[in-house]
Amino acid sequence: MPQFLRIPNEEYHAGEEQSSTKVKAAVLGSGKHYYEAQYGPKKEPTQALIEGSAFHAMMEDQAIFDAEFIVKPEGLSLSTKEGKKWKAENVLHRQILLPTFGEKLKRMSEAVFNFSPALEFMDIQGESETSHYWTDEMTGLRCKCRPDYITDNLEYVIDYKTTTDASKKGFQRAIVQYGYDIQAGFYMEGIEKSMGHRPKNFIFIVVEKQPPFSVAVYVADEEMITLGYEKARRGLSKIKYWEDAKKFPNYSETVEIIGLPDWAKGKKNSTNLSPMDIELY
Repeated sequence: MPQFLRIPNEEYHAGEEQSSTKVKAAVLGSGKHYYEAQYGPKKEPTQALIEGSAFHAMMEDQAIFDAEFIVKPEGLSLSTKEGKKWKAENVLHRQILLPTFGEKLKRMSEAVFNFSPALEFMDIQGESETSHYWTDEMTGLRCKCRPDYITDNLEYVIDYKTTTDASKKGFQRAIVQYGYDIQAGFYMEGIEKSMGHRPKNFIFIVVEKQPPFSVAVYVADEEMITLGYEKARRGLSKIKYWEDAKKFPNYSETVEIIGLPDWAKGKKNSTNLSPMDIELY
C-alpha cells in the first residue's frame, strides 16, 4: 500500500526519520554533524534558508507562498509605530522577506516559468511536497523524503535548485559540494519503496540567484543516481552503527599526518581540476 502523506512542512521536519539532509550529514561530515542534524536544538533559519524556502513555495503555488511569506514594503522600519502596526496586522506566522529579495524572487520565478524546457515537466499534472516514508531493509531505519514535485504518473521527480552558476560545469560542482547526487539516489529509492513504482527520471530545475537569472534543466543520469544511492547506503550504515553504539565521532579519533592534495603538487594525472576549480572554505 502506498505510504505518503500530505502534511505541513513543520510536521514533516519534526519527525526523527532519516532524511536526505541527515544522510548527507553522515556522508559528507562526521558523526557529530549527523548528531547535530538529528538531535541538535532547532536553529533560527538563516536568511539564505528563508530565501530558498520562499523560492520553493513560489514554484509550488502562489497561495502557498502568500500563506508562508510576506514581503516588507520598501522603506518601512519595523521599529516604528507604523512598522509595528503593519507587522501585527499582516505578518502573523509568516516569514518576512526584504523588498530587494521580493523583487529578485519575482524575477527568478518569471525566468523559470518563461523557460519552455522547465514547463515541459512542470506542466505535467502532479503534486507538490508529498511526504514519503519507508523502512530501509538493510538497517531497519525509518526513512523519509519530500520531493518538491512529483508527477501523478510517477514518471518524474522535480527538484528546484537556486545556485550561483547554472552552467553544466558550475552545477556539477554544486552537485558534488552539496550532495545533490545523494539526495537524488535517496529520493528515487524512497519513492519506489513508498509507492511501489520507480520514477523514470530525477529532474533538476536550476535558476541563478543573481541577474540575469539564467535557468537550466538537467536530468540526472543513471550513473549519478546509482553512485548517489551507494553513498546514501554508506551514510545509513554509519548512522545505524553510531545509533547502536550511542557514539557520534569526529572525522577521526586519532592524530593523523596531513600533506598537500595531489592537485596542489602539480601532478598532471591526479585530477582534471585546476586550483581555480577548487572551492575554498
